[in-house]
Amino acid sequence: MLDAFLEELALAPVAEVDSTRLGLRLPPTEMADLRPRLHALLEEYAARPNDPTI
Repeated sequence: MLDAFLEELALAPVAEVDSTRLGLRLPPTEMADLRPRLHALLEEYAARPNDPTI
């Protein structure tokens, strides 16, 4: 999965790449709360229609 990401990243113009990395240490109950909320947010953005002007 990482190799595929790096290959795709290499194809993108540097000016168009915006990347973030985050590490968290959360208790199991907070992690259990975060995962579905984060998944829902990512799904929301993934479901947006493509903008042909981008």
